[in-house]
Amino acid sequence: MEWIEARIKTNECGVDPVISILMDCGIEGVEIIDPAEMRRFLESNPLNWDYVDEALMSAEAGDVTVKFFAPSNNHGKQLLGTIGDELRNLSLNAPDCAFGELSMSFSGGLDDDEWLSKWRKHYKPFRIGKSVVIKPTWEEYNASPTDVVFNIEPGHVFGTGLHQSTRLVVEALEKVAPQSRCMLDIGCGSGILSIIGMLLGAKQALAIDIDPTAAQIAYENARLNGIGRDRYRVFAGNILDNTSATGEDLSDVFNTKYDVITANIVADIIIALAPVVPRMLSAGGVFISSGIIDERVYDVSSALTEHGFTIDELKLEDGWAAITAIIHN
Repeated sequence: MEWIEARIKTNECGVDPVISILMDCGIEGVEIIDPAEMRRFLESNPLNWDYVDEALMSAEAGDVTVKFFAPSNNHGKQLLGTIGDELRNLSLNAPDCAFGELSMSFSGGLDDDEWLSKWRKHYKPFRIGKSVVIKPTWEEYNASPTDVVFNIEPGHVFGTGLHQSTRLVVEALEKVAPQSRCMLDIGCGSGILSIIGMLLGAKQALAIDIDPTAAQIAYENARLNGIGRDRYRVFAGNILDNTSATGEDLSDVFNTKYDVITANIVADIIIALAPVVPRMLSAGGVFISSGIIDERVYDVSSALTEHGFTIDELKLEDGWAAITAIIHN
């Protein structure tokens, strides 16, 4: 598969809102290029550098570039169109160009091997919660007996576990997954949450995402962790309107009762899921939702309690929230 490299030109103030837009569109893997930060580093480390990127150092003061990748197919082009629309809305609502240019440029022709080689320079094993360790397949890691190691080939537009919203869900799963017979992950991306849920003890899992590419990546990550399709199934479709992206039957998704359902998406989708999820949970089942900016916590928690959930835990990290809710049906 080929990929489009996209670069958004902004400034230091615009980095957070730009990344928030990308997160809402399902993109977690980003690179932030900040010449000012590089200049500060060089000034504080006065060594004889053999080479410094002239283009980076000649960038105008205040410029910051946010770089990411999208698949070079119809879905990727629609994704980039949506991001462009959101950037224009942000620009219109920002006073006096407070977030910089907010322009987006593209280059293409990057294949899977080239993209992965870029990731390999920077992506190292890291811990989430008490026991989970996210480990890229090319890295060595000496696990302790209590470590739960998740091997991953990072997906290009899907979750890698680095974002706060993903980390919050994994921390919640550590508490509930070991007792789970079956779990469902809505908006699964690379499959990180459902596969980690199984590594933590869930007997089986289903996952669903609107992008058909997600299923391919999730199945590959499951294989890397010794989980077969006899225990793990991934579907491409929209759970809100019961439509399949590939024409496959989604009835198994709706006819299964789950002990745990996770959704690391955005607030509005979680609110829309609030009346749907209770019918899919077993009595005492747990719904873990994340991807919620702190300004929307009240909206989401209100929708959940309105549809029969009891809020069990609310966790916040760097402006993001995860809500663990229990249904007593």
